[in-house]
Amino acid sequence: MSRQPDFLTLGHVTRDVQADGSFTLGGTVTFAAQTAYHLGLAVAVVTCADAEVARLLLEALPGIALQICPSPQTTTFANRYHEGFRTQYLYERAVDIVETDIPWIGVTALALFSLVL
Repeated sequence: MSRQPDFLTLGHVTRDVQADGSFTLGGTVTFAAQTAYHLGLAVAVVTCADAEVARLLLEALPGIALQICPSPQTTTFANRYHEGFRTQYLYERAVDIVETDIPWIGVTALALFSLVL
């Protein structure tokens, strides 16, 4: 990113496990970043993820500055639906994001979106 971010998101991207065992990238941080980017803002994401998800994020979020802190696992959810109700399972949780993980400390962004799990 050549300029400071207008929109900075802090939080865990997620691995959302589907019923067939496959997964998609998810998490409010991911969706908020994509939305802000498509609105024309300079966007940055600070997250923690395992190596596989880190590679996928680079492909999934082109044009968005990424600070991906290494974690042995990525926050992983599965939603199961039964008779109109959803049960959400948390299988794994990435390591915490700490202040030293954020390269934009002291930067004034137009918006800051933070989701802590």
